[in-house]
Amino acid sequence: MRKILFITFLLAYCALAFGQSSRRTKINEKYVVKEMTINSSLSEVPTHFENGQLYVYRNKPFYKFYNKYYDLFTVDVYKEEAKGRYKLLKGNLNTRFNEGPVSFDRKNNLAYVTRNIYTRRELRKNSLTVNPLEIDIYKEIHGEFKFIKKFTHNNKDYSVAHAFYSEASKRIYFSSNMDGGIGAADLYYCNIDSSGEYSTPINLGKNVNSRGDDMYTVVNNGILFFCSRGRHRNRSRKDLDIYYVTELGALRGEKPKHLDEPLNSKYDDFGITFIDNQSGYYATNSAYKQEYNHNIFYFDLGDPLFGPTEFNLFLEVDSIHKRNFARSKFKVFDNETNKELTKLLVNDGYIFEKVESNKTYTIKFVENSKFKDIVVGPFEKLNKSDVFKEQLLDIEPIIVQKDTVIPVKIDTVYAQTDTVNKYVESNLMDSISEIAKEVKEIKNLIINNKLVLNNVYFELNSSTLTEVSKYQMDKLVDYLKEYKDKRVAIEAYTDSRGSATYNLNLSKRRAKSVKTYILSQGISSIRIASVKGMGEANIINKCKEGVECSEELHKINRRVEFIFSN
Repeated sequence: MRKILFITFLLAYCALAFGQSSRRTKINEKYVVKEMTINSSLSEVPTHFENGQLYVYRNKPFYKFYNKYYDLFTVDVYKEEAKGRYKLLKGNLNTRFNEGPVSFDRKNNLAYVTRNIYTRRELRKNSLTVNPLEIDIYKEIHGEFKFIKKFTHNNKDYSVAHAFYSEASKRIYFSSNMDGGIGAADLYYCNIDSSGEYSTPINLGKNVNSRGDDMYTVVNNGILFFCSRGRHRNRSRKDLDIYYVTELGALRGEKPKHLDEPLNSKYDDFGITFIDNQSGYYATNSAYKQEYNHNIFYFDLGDPLFGPTEFNLFLEVDSIHKRNFARSKFKVFDNETNKELTKLLVNDGYIFEKVESNKTYTIKFVENSKFKDIVVGPFEKLNKSDVFKEQLLDIEPIIVQKDTVIPVKIDTVYAQTDTVNKYVESNLMDSISEIAKEVKEIKNLIINNKLVLNNVYFELNSSTLTEVSKYQMDKLVDYLKEYKDKRVAIEAYTDSRGSATYNLNLSKRRAKSVKTYILSQGISSIRIASVKGMGEANIINKCKEGVECSEELHKINRRVEFIFSN
C-alpha cells in the first residue's frame, strides 16, 4: 500500500544576514541563531539566496497564515526595512495552488519548482484522495520564468518534490513517497547526462533514509544537508530536524550527523540554505510554537563543518585483500603531527575525516602484519567538475573539491616476502590473463617506431610499478631482447588534473621507474636513449585543464610512450 503523502508545502535554502537586525537570539557553544525582521504574520520559508536577494515561499497573502498554499517571492535582505517587502517571481510560475521550494541550475538558467499537480486550474487527487506534488522545470529569461517541461519522473499516483540541483555532482536530489522506498518519504537522486536527460532514480539507502519522512535536500561545500522526521532516538518525536553527510559518504554508508541546538529544536527545523560555508538561513516554527507558522532565522555555525583545506578521504581495498586488511587493525596518521585520523567503517571501505590537502599520511599496521605501511598524499584540489567521482582509479586518487570524499584505490600492499609474493602472484593471474588478451604482440603495436601503453600502472601517488604493470614491461623487455639493435626513449605522461608542477615531477619519477625496471631485467643502459617526464603536456584528447571528462577519457592521457631507434 502506498505510503501517506508527506507535507504538501515545503522549503529549501537561505540567504545573507549581514547588516540586518533581528529579534530573538539564541547562542550555544557552537552556534548563533537569530530571528529575522523580514518575518510577517504569514508563514515564510527560505529557499535560495544570491546577490542580496532571498528567495522565499510564503502563504498567499490573501489567505490566513495557516493556509497550505504558497507562492514564490524574493526579498532584499540588505534593506533595513525589508519586512513585508516581498516581490512575486515574474512569469507564469505562480498559480493559485502551491509553489515552492525552488532550486536553480544557474549554468543553464533552469529553475526546479515544486508544486501541486493540477489540471485546468483544478487540483488532481490520487487514489488516496491527497494532492500529489510534482517538479516543474522553468527557464529564467531576463528575470522572468517560462515553463519548459515537467520532471521526467513525476507521477500522478505519488509525490515527487523538493528538487535540489547539485552543481558539484551534476545530480538532482528529490524526495518521494513512491512505492519501494524505506520510509514514508525517501530521498532519491538522478544523474544528469550531457544531453540533459535524467537517469533512473536511485534511493539514497537506509543509512540516510529513515522510517519517517526524509526531505528538503541542500548541497553546500560538498556536504548534503537534509531533514528527517524519523531519525530521532526518541521515537515519540515527529518534528523535522536537519542532518548532514558528505555527498559521496551518503552513498558509501557514512551515517549522517545531527546539527546541535539551538539550530535544531523540538519543533520543525528545515529549509536550510547557505550564505557561505558557515552561515545562512533556515525555517522553524519554534518561535511561536504554531504548527503552520514558520519563520526565517539566521544562523552562524561559528566554524565551517569543513575548513578551507579539509576533505574526507575514502579508502577502498581490493576484494582480494579486503578481509585480511580489515583484520589488520590499521591506523592512519598525519606525518606532520603524528595525529591519528578518525576512521569510519562504511559499505565498501573506510572514510577518514578531515584530511588536509598538501599533506602526506601513513597507513600503519601492527608489527608482524602481512601488510607494509603505505604513504598516501599529498592531495590537490581541482574544480567542481571533479567532485563526486564514483569510479575508482587504478593509478592515482580521484582528486575532488574540498570537504568531499577522495576515493583511493589500494593495489598490492602485501609485504615483500617469498610466501606473500606467491600469494599475490596467484591472485593476480586473473588480472594478468585479462591484460594478456587485450595486449597484442608488442611488435604489432609499434606504429612509426612508437609504442604507447596506457595500462602501465603505478602504486597510489607514487612511481612504484604494480605487479600487473611489471607483466606488461616484461613483454617490452622480451621485444628488446629479440631485437638487439633497437634503442628506446621513454616518455611518461599524466592527465591534466592536479598542478602542472606536481604532474611534471610525478611523470619524471615514473619514467625513471620504468627505466629502472627495464635495466633490472638485463637490458643494457646503453640501449636507453633518453628518459623524460612530460607531465600533462601533449594531451591527446579534449581533456585539457578545466574541461569536464569521464574517467575513461582522462585515463587515455595517463600513458608511457616508447620511441624506438636503431
